[in-house]
Amino acid sequence: MTRWWQMLRVNEIFTSIQGEGYWTGLPVVFLRLQGCNLNCSWCDTKRALSPDGGKLWHVGDLLSSIRMREPATVVVTGGEPLLQAEGLYELISHECSQVDSYIHWHLETNGTLPLSTPKAFDWITVSPKPPDYMIHDSVWPHWDELKIVVDGPEAIEVAEMFAEREVNPVIQQPIILQPVSNDPEMIQLVVDYLTEKRDWRRRWRLGVQMHKYIGVE
Repeated sequence: MTRWWQMLRVNEIFTSIQGEGYWTGLPVVFLRLQGCNLNCSWCDTKRALSPDGGKLWHVGDLLSSIRMREPATVVVTGGEPLLQAEGLYELISHECSQVDSYIHWHLETNGTLPLSTPKAFDWITVSPKPPDYMIHDSVWPHWDELKIVVDGPEAIEVAEMFAEREVNPVIQQPIILQPVSNDPEMIQLVVDYLTEKRDWRRRWRLGVQMHKYIGVE
């Protein structure tokens, strides 16, 4: 008998190049889950916002479809993946139980929802969104990369605020400043900030959306 936590509503599965953040340039399989608890004006995946869209998959069938692509890395994105946390953990647990388990699981989340099983993921990217830029207390200690979409000077101020709360000053997780929609004005804003600030203690990075430049999804 199929249980609700063994199902995931999926917007799309596709093989591409990671175009954002620390792992830019890495070939991956994207698993885009359906539904989001936010509605950002500049969201470029609005097709994934509705909780009723996409296709329902049993985790076993979904895993078979993913593994057919033989990925080393699967990036789980959305929408907001943690809206379907139980099904997602079931999917990863199912894969990890395989004798030939080999997939690295990356999570991209807006950080607003609880993260009950952080060890399920090999890499966690948190991208908090305006106006509140909220990161749930259960998420904060576990992020590997913080990605701030820069749509104005206020976003950089938010990034500075988060930098003061670094999880581990020794490890210094990367903080990505990503100009919204590759806007030239925002790119220049970030370039000026990074070259003028020159704070080598922190792993600040400019993060343009490379996939849009090279013409892949």
